[in-house]
Order: sequence, then C-alpha cells, then structure tokens
Amino acid sequence: MLLQLEIPEQLQSELADEAIQVGLPLPDYALLLLMKRRITDLSDIPPIHSGSELVDYWERDGLIGTRYDIGNSQTHARILRERAQQRDEL
Repeated sequence: MLLQLEIPEQLQSELADEAIQVGLPLPDYALLLLMKRRITDLSDIPPIHSGSELVDYWERDGLIGTRYDIGNSQTHARILRERAQQRDEL
C-alpha cells in the first residue's frame, strides 16, 4: 500500500537525522516507527511497584532502545541532572 503524508519540515528533518543515526533510509525508518507503534489500553497495565517492573513494561511496549540520539545513557542522565541542579539554583 502506498501512503503519502504531508509532514512539517522540522519533523522531516528530525526523522531524517534519526534515520541516518540508525543507518536506514528515511522511508524504511518511518515504516519501522509505524510498525513499532502500539496503542495501549491503560486498563491492561498492572500497577508498577518497582524499577524492574517499569523496565519490563517499557520492554513489552518496545520503548527500550528507541532514543537513538542518546549514545551513552549514563552521560545523558548526568547532563540532565546537572541542568536540573543549575535550574534549581537560579
């Protein structure tokens, strides 16, 4: 099936950058994103009581590994913490 979409230039640019980072042509990357999408019925989600349950939930929904723009998660987390601390000091 052929599907054509009009999307904002900024979104197209972001998608193209992400596609390059994962080594896929833009149409293939867009298809991958569409295939990964999943609408979740929130009533099906059991209560989450621990970090490991949260990670299990994220893995089930295919969210682990979706941030291709983050090369090193620990470095990224440190930068976010530093920004938050600087914001709090203002």
